[in-house]
Amino acid sequence: MLYFADFDYYERYQEYLTGMRYRKLAFGPVPLFIESFLQYLMERKDLQRIKCRYQGYVQTRYLPLQSPDRSLLSARELGVIDDVIRRFSDLSAAAISAISHNDQPWILSANGTEIDYKLVRLRQSQNSFERKS
Repeated sequence: MLYFADFDYYERYQEYLTGMRYRKLAFGPVPLFIESFLQYLMERKDLQRIKCRYQGYVQTRYLPLQSPDRSLLSARELGVIDDVIRRFSDLSAAAISAISHNDQPWILSANGTEIDYKLVRLRQSQNSFERKS
């Protein structure tokens, strides 16, 4: 979902939302430094990692320990984030992964390489932010 928020925002405004860089991996786009960022948030006591069972599988979940300060975001940033949450919050990780595999930036990137934000210009109609809003 973070990938879609970042790339949808870039598609619409030609600016970065988080500025995170993503790599193409088998299950979808992954932020390059996600583990160190999550570790940083856990050390600050802003986030908790828990393991739980979901439909017979062990799942890792991250729970916020602080309320978000939405005042740090602009209305247009919140608009894109809220849109991504609306579109994806009811989907499984597998479903979101499948959608990412149909997104031109992911398709056009080589396995294991960084995904170029500028590839959003080549998105097909079903994935384009402009066509969803």
